[in-house]
Amino acid sequence: MFDSAHDLTAIVLMLPTRGMWLSVLTRYDDGSSFCASNKLPTGIELPPHKKTVYLGLEANAEAVIHSALSERPDGHRRRPAAENLLDDYKKGWIENVEWRRARGTTLEEIKRVDQLRGQPRAIGQVVR
Repeated sequence: MFDSAHDLTAIVLMLPTRGMWLSVLTRYDDGSSFCASNKLPTGIELPPHKKTVYLGLEANAEAVIHSALSERPDGHRRRPAAENLLDDYKKGWIENVEWRRARGTTLEEIKRVDQLRGQPRAIGQVVR
């Protein structure tokens, strides 16, 4: 979903073993982004130019949208439109994967993931 008037893109994700969450983001022309999400951190870092604020499991859609609008940094925002939405999503995904592959996973990330194991991080997550 997107809101061109406010330069926002929203993604509702549902994974059977990970639960459901809402992420609302603003993309910038320089390739950076700002995202607000109603989930908890995974323990894995994101590229430094892609900032995410984790609002927790209790945050409703209104709170996520408010955070996405009020906390995002200034800058030249990329306006989402039907013509660029899918390409921008693909480009962002590829950038994240390439950054992760080049950087690898740090020992600190592995420790954080291990500490979070068994704790829900999204609404409705099945904990095993």
